[in-house]
Amino acid sequence: MPSKITLNIVGMSCVNCSNAIERVSRKIEGVQEAHVNFANGSGEFVLADPALEETLKAKIKKLGYDIAVDYEDLERKKRRSLKAALFRLILALILAAAVMAVEMSGFLGFVPKALLCAAMACVSLFYCGKDFFYHAYGSLKNRSFDMNVLVAMGSFFAFAYSLTAAAWVYTHGAQNEFTNLYFSSASMIIAFILLGKYLEERSKMKANDYIKGLIDLSPKTALLIKDDGTIAEVRAESLKPGDKVLVKNGSRIPCDGLIVEGGAQIDTSLVSGESLAVYKSVGDEVNAGCVSTDGVIYVKVTKFSHQTLLAEIKNLLNEAGNKKMPIARFADKISNIFVPAVILIALVSFIAWMALDGRLPYAASAAICVLIISCPCALGLATPIAIVCAISNAAKAGILIKNPEILEILKDADVAVFDKTGTLSKGEIS
Repeated sequence: MPSKITLNIVGMSCVNCSNAIERVSRKIEGVQEAHVNFANGSGEFVLADPALEETLKAKIKKLGYDIAVDYEDLERKKRRSLKAALFRLILALILAAAVMAVEMSGFLGFVPKALLCAAMACVSLFYCGKDFFYHAYGSLKNRSFDMNVLVAMGSFFAFAYSLTAAAWVYTHGAQNEFTNLYFSSASMIIAFILLGKYLEERSKMKANDYIKGLIDLSPKTALLIKDDGTIAEVRAESLKPGDKVLVKNGSRIPCDGLIVEGGAQIDTSLVSGESLAVYKSVGDEVNAGCVSTDGVIYVKVTKFSHQTLLAEIKNLLNEAGNKKMPIARFADKISNIFVPAVILIALVSFIAWMALDGRLPYAASAAICVLIISCPCALGLATPIAIVCAISNAAKAGILIKNPEILEILKDADVAVFDKTGTLSKGEIS
């Protein structure tokens, strides 16, 4: 029987990364469906055989990405990655400014200037920008093209051209053919792309703040009442139906269940949106994440931790973020052909200028310019980030979106009619 799994993927730098993972995954025999969301770093896969999970993970890791154990692990890795990205960004900006200052100065000869700039640019490209080259290699190895390919090619060719110019002047003792160095261009593109990636990662993390808030609402531990009457603190995720837990005054309820003893004012704003606490006693249902504001209760667990209403809301938001709207699918198609088209245009530019002008340095600089200024980031990033932000903001207002396609349809709506029975009046999600 087919099984559906969700993987938390770390290291995607653009929508083409998620597209590449989807394409490679679908080539694995037994993978029936693959949907990867770049904005929240998750992917949903339908496997004909559950044993294929390890094969799938190995294939994704081979592309240059990492797999997080769970959502919390994903967030930890993202925060660690963001700190490392900030350090590389600062270093890249300093090096780019230094390379430009030296390159434009007149106190050094052409060759000494080139050697100093080459040393700094080398650190900028192959340390600060190493991820671009690593992912570009993985993409080309799997016959896919993404933004990393453009960044790696543009910066490397600018760097290689400048090294060639310095070597030519050193060996021939003349600057007639090579008059300009482009070490600063190579360093600047790495610095600015890193700046964009850093701001992008921050925006993605903010867009997922509500989901992280839901996880924080769920208690990590619970007070389990054992058969002999003693109380033990256990992990909330280990609770199973039939267990009995103690919820003290001011504590969050760790499970979905029934009150079997006691009574308390329960803050249910998480579920119903009701700002005032509701009194609940024996026989009433309570949900994980709600707070006992005044009283002590004993609760009998009725659901596993992954089946609670809070878990369902979190999964619903994740699934909604993973679904692609028609406009997102269109943007993906454009992004997939964009990179090969840019490389082709750069090649045509090189050939055209060689035919028209005949000067290799000029033709090479024209091709490099095409590669450097072209990047499909905005095209691929805008839609998924907008979807995640819309879903998160709606959730904060108490509106859970199952299918983001409704966001496109809603713009044409003139009148909204609600069936208030249950959903809006009682907070019962159907």
